[in-house]
Amino acid sequence: MRLVGAKKLTRRLERMEKGIPAAVRGEVKASREHLAIASARVCPVDTTRLVSAQYDVPTDRGMGAEVGYRDEEDYFRIVHENLDPDVDWQKPGSGPKFLETPFAENRDRYAKNIKGAARKAARKRR
Repeated sequence: MRLVGAKKLTRRLERMEKGIPAAVRGEVKASREHLAIASARVCPVDTTRLVSAQYDVPTDRGMGAEVGYRDEEDYFRIVHENLDPDVDWQKPGSGPKFLETPFAENRDRYAKNIKGAARKAARKRR
């Protein structure tokens, strides 16, 4: 039995293999940057301590991402988890869960965009 088109299929798969990771890395980076900005917008500001402690870095050779706040002396955790309704958050729109909330609000969008980028790259490379 002879498989017709195997060379052509192999070439197509090799092109797809190169294009999809690059597309995914680009969309992961865009999502990571968006989350960092969204979180900074709602991050409480008493001093610049929290905002300046924010970081966003690629992981897994750009296929993953980490956005967070360096947590010296548990300051991030204390502010992020403070659900006390009597706290007067001085910056309008800010408050607790300033990293968790923007992520939860955008999680589906990020997943959809990353999946769409992979799909578009696969179609483009056929």
